[in-house]
Amino acid sequence: IDGTLYTSGVHTVPGKGTLLLVSDPVLPDNFLGSARVISTQPVVGHLNEGGPARKMATSLFNPTSSLASYAVRMCQNCSDGFISGLRVQNVGSSTATVVITYYDNAGNQVGSEPLAIGQYLARNALSIPNGLDGSAVITSTQPIVVVVNLANADTGKDLAMTYNAPNR
Repeated sequence: IDGTLYTSGVHTVPGKGTLLLVSDPVLPDNFLGSARVISTQPVVGHLNEGGPARKMATSLFNPTSSLASYAVRMCQNCSDGFISGLRVQNVGSSTATVVITYYDNAGNQVGSEPLAIGQYLARNALSIPNGLDGSAVITSTQPIVVVVNLANADTGKDLAMTYNAPNR
């Protein structure tokens, strides 16, 4: 960490859309440092670190208290081979009515899924659109916590990562 500033430029992301930066070419090999994201609108950020030599992945997040609304990155049978799993737990005081709305990378709604989740219970999303490479917005009538799993059956790549969904 020598104080060198690297800038990846300005990126435009549509509402409810996603931006994926993989191996940003402005960063040197073996980069060790931090990143700062500046936006004119609220954003949800997530960092994954993968290692081709060890075939594993690290996922970094800043977990927060339970909320009634989350936005997460989703990928279901994408071109890179990853599939997503989504688990929602109700930590509220009564049954939660949960709606998961799926969006493609352009911000277009491509599906939705309602869930009724009893107090302190958890359910998996079962209707993630095949081929989705985008995001999901999860809303609830009760406080919830959300865990996203990404897995890849290709053992030549990073295999899996899990993260708690950040608030939005």
